[in-house]
Amino acid sequence: MADKKIYLVFLAVLFLLCSNRGLELSGTTTETESGKEAAIEGLIVYSDSSPVKGADVVLHDQSLVKIITLEKKLAGISSGSTVTNINGFFRFNSVDTGHFLIEINDHDTLGALLKAQVRPQDTLVEANGVLQRLGSIQGRVDTSKIKGAGLDSIYLPEIERKIAIDSAGYFSINNLPAWNYQIRVIMIDSLIHFPADTFPIKVNPGDTTKISSLGSDTSSVIIKGKITE
Repeated sequence: MADKKIYLVFLAVLFLLCSNRGLELSGTTTETESGKEAAIEGLIVYSDSSPVKGADVVLHDQSLVKIITLEKKLAGISSGSTVTNINGFFRFNSVDTGHFLIEINDHDTLGALLKAQVRPQDTLVEANGVLQRLGSIQGRVDTSKIKGAGLDSIYLPEIERKIAIDSAGYFSINNLPAWNYQIRVIMIDSLIHFPADTFPIKVNPGDTTKISSLGSDTSSVIIKGKITE
């Protein structure tokens, strides 16, 4: 009888341990679609090598950028967001395979974009970066060269940034990390698929890239523009 009680107590303790373990893991990590768990982590520092604490970090899935459909409302495709800790570290858990851009923004003054690739065999990918001055894009869309529905906004698919175009066709996109972007003009009530209707543009640290005219070549449906100094 005593042995039976001991056995029952042992089973009860074992059950509680398993239950607690399940509760501990719940909501903190999940398996990726590929069946493996991977993490992306890194260290963000200033130019003097001191750690950046409290900076916003956003993970953008570039595989989704290629298939996104744009309508009046843009579906959010960010894979996640976090902030750097007191030592400048960040970490994303349970990341599936693919190509990613990691956007870091330190209170709209300094920032960076980092590339990261997670392969099926990876369990940990490192992406370290140094913050630089943020840049901007200013320009005007030549409405006479855009056919179809009225203009709505400018979109940067790499970082999911959408900016409205005013009635005269002018727009301004601020607080951009240095990068080679693809500008996209979005029409009202239109469906636009990547890579159509895009214009490549480079943003340098601390600089404003100005576009004097942005229009479309109707034969190829590719957005074209002219960059001024």
